[in-house]
Amino acid sequence: MGVGLTLRKLRSKTKYSQQDIGDLLAIDRNTYANWENEKTDVKSEFIPKLAKIYDVKINELFEEEIEK
Repeated sequence: MGVGLTLRKLRSKTKYSQQDIGDLLAIDRNTYANWENEKTDVKSEFIPKLAKIYDVKINELFEEEIEK
């Protein structure tokens, strides 16, 4: 499982939309959608921000299974 699937699972647990996350990160919704679909890689500057939004540790974004 890649980071994109992890992001999708975390987002579905929080009930955020892709637009909500895009707004929180000040990026276009399509950029975030491309991350979830693994069409593009998440830029390193956004990784700590994503961890904070989803209330997880950074390494949890890269784990195979999400237990929360």
